[in-house]
Amino acid sequence: MKLQITFAMWAISTAAMATTQIPDFIVLDGAREPVYSKPHILLTELQGSNEWKRQTHDPRCSASVRGYNSDWEVRDGMLFLIAVHLNPCAANPLSVPLERIFPSTKGPVPATWYTGVMVVPKGKGLGYLAMGSLVGHEKYLLISVRAGMVVSQKEAQQFPERP
Repeated sequence: MKLQITFAMWAISTAAMATTQIPDFIVLDGAREPVYSKPHILLTELQGSNEWKRQTHDPRCSASVRGYNSDWEVRDGMLFLIAVHLNPCAANPLSVPLERIFPSTKGPVPATWYTGVMVVPKGKGLGYLAMGSLVGHEKYLLISVRAGMVVSQKEAQQFPERP
C-alpha cells in the first residue's frame, strides 16, 4: 500500500512538470500566429523512414513530442496545411516537401481530414509559471473547422475547456 501511495504521489507531481511544446503556427490575415491546437497529419509513410527517425529523434529536447510542427493558413473559408518541419527543436528544422506526404497534391493542402477548433492566443501573456510556460493570454481566437472548412470564428476571454 505504501508503494502504491508513493507511486501515485510521484505520478501526480511529475504530471505538472511537463515541457512546454513548440507550437504549430497559423497564418491569419498575413500574420504568422502560434496555434495551441495541433491537428495531426497522417504521416505514416514518412514516419517509417530512416529520414524521419534521424530528423525527429533528439533525446535532449522534450519540447516536441510529435517530432514535427506545422504551418497552417486560413484562406477563402478553408484551412490549409502549408508546411511541415521535422525536429523543430533543431536550429534549422528540416522542411518536408508536402508532395512527400500528399503525393497527389502540389502546394498548400486543404486540411479536409481535420474537424475541431484551432485555438489562437491573442493579446498579452498573463505571466509565466516556474518552468517557463505561459499562464494564459488576454483572449483567444477560436476557429471552428469541419472537414477543413471554417464554420465559425469567435473570440473568447478564457482558454476553452475542450477546444
